[in-house]
Amino acid sequence: MKVRQQWKRHVFRDLRPYICTFATCQTAEKLYATRHEWVYHEMHMHRRKWVCEASCGLEFDSRSTMAKHIPHCHQEPLTDTQLQIMLDMRERPVDDPVPASCPLCPAELMSLRQLH
Repeated sequence: MKVRQQWKRHVFRDLRPYICTFATCQTAEKLYATRHEWVYHEMHMHRRKWVCEASCGLEFDSRSTMAKHIPHCHQEPLTDTQLQIMLDMRERPVDDPVPASCPLCPAELMSLRQLH
């Protein structure tokens, strides 16, 4: 029985059945051997938000949108280096648990971390 499980695991890894579900992914052609690798990629590369911690507290779903917002929210001008540092500091993972539909089947997930 253990040999069969090892064989199935080996074949599954060879198939690399997981792909990124984001159309704008810069590595969309990359295949992931394990569910863990795939979820890790999506959580760290795509499922991110940027939070303006100034008086407005707005959240943005892209770095570029946040970058456009900052000059309107902050009175003093920032250098490009300062802006990049601020964007890095304000990046956060998307809050869990937000119910989500599986992009590959009709299943509803309370969290993508369930797949991890």
